[in-house]
Amino acid sequence: TPTGYFKSYSDVIIISWINGYNLTADCLKVVGNPKMVTKTINGVSNMMLKERYAKVFPFYQQYECNPQKMFKILAPRTGEMLLMHAQGIDFSLLCISKETPIDGGRYKYRFYDDITNSKYKTNITMHDADDAAYNDQWKKRRYTEFDDCEWFTGTVYYYLDFLSRRRNENGFAIAEPLKHFRYTKFCKEKKAVFVVIPKLDYDTDECTFPQIYSTEQARIDRDNDFATFQAMEQGLPVIPDGMPFDYSNMKVWKELPLKESEGGVRSDYTYGALDLPRTGDNNLSLMVLSPCGELHYLVDGIYEKKPIDYKFESGKTMLDVVCEKIKMRNMKHLVVETNVCSNIKSQIEEKLAKIHHSCKIYEVYSTMKKEDKIFNCQSDIQQHIVIPASGIFGLSSDVGKAVFEIVTWNTKAKSDDSIDTIAMYVRQFVNQGYMSYATVGSFKRWIIMQKSA
Repeated sequence: TPTGYFKSYSDVIIISWINGYNLTADCLKVVGNPKMVTKTINGVSNMMLKERYAKVFPFYQQYECNPQKMFKILAPRTGEMLLMHAQGIDFSLLCISKETPIDGGRYKYRFYDDITNSKYKTNITMHDADDAAYNDQWKKRRYTEFDDCEWFTGTVYYYLDFLSRRRNENGFAIAEPLKHFRYTKFCKEKKAVFVVIPKLDYDTDECTFPQIYSTEQARIDRDNDFATFQAMEQGLPVIPDGMPFDYSNMKVWKELPLKESEGGVRSDYTYGALDLPRTGDNNLSLMVLSPCGELHYLVDGIYEKKPIDYKFESGKTMLDVVCEKIKMRNMKHLVVETNVCSNIKSQIEEKLAKIHHSCKIYEVYSTMKKEDKIFNCQSDIQQHIVIPASGIFGLSSDVGKAVFEIVTWNTKAKSDDSIDTIAMYVRQFVNQGYMSYATVGSFKRWIIMQKSA
């Protein structure tokens, strides 16, 4: 939603309503601007002290609009508010700046307001820090995943910022428009509602808030800086140039085609590529793809910063995890790079034999730069690889992390492990003649052609 559309004030109304409806509600609000801490507490308390509030919620008539009677704690500067009648909770509302660490307390209702600072709108490091704070601190303040409600408000500045990431992981790409509410979409799978109000209506190109913004000026702003306007004012961040595998350049799946055993044409078997980490900053990358005609659907994977011999507390190693994934996904063909571990093929074969699974393994040793390998396969990746739509996998999942690094990859990217693994897959199974398409009944429509050394 554009700047100046009263997003922060809407939080004040919602939090006030929650406290009127649920007398023991506990709310947490995290703000990007520290000045909003005091404004939020003052805004909610002032709303609840109005006579009309007591008319809507008669329980509050006993307090006679008196803050000394209504609040046990009312501390705007520290962002703390506790209602006199509230029992068994820390705060009715705790409002903190995003820089403030929070480890204690549980809150059913959590609000996030303008977490991204416009000054750092293209700063990936800052976006990563906001994302980490959400996953490591704020999200963990919920009761349970089944007793949980979150509101995310703000202006979208960049396609990788906090709000964009939350939209993506909550199914924005697969959400369906609601017929009776304009600018509103609903994702049934994620139980998420999206309200994205553009400054200029998508159909009429007229300003949606003419009381404070003119259509003429909005159009001028769009002409002056289209990319910024699309992000901040229209809620449609533009992918920067130089990212060849962003969603707009790739084939994307929202639902998988039926397998052959289900009456469809997608193979019952999967194919894969495994790249081992060279350093501690690299990922062990196993990409699992499901062939269907000339297309290969990315359906699963492992993406961890752990070496193949890493041992978990359970006693399992990463090799065990890789082989279990191969069996679970009924993988029949796997290409592995041997630069890091020359005997990785025999290790996998030995482990697979113990769990009663057979998979044909191809070894490759690469002397080419990663960047060159990726660019050489760019066209085939775009034409033959089908990645999951944004929101199908959570950003914190292995596949979610891998896809995120695929669609955001460029020559300056910090990580290229997942797209490099996809390039290895393409070189082996797509553009080098290993795979040809057969008639029905010939190895489930697939034949692996052995290539001479």
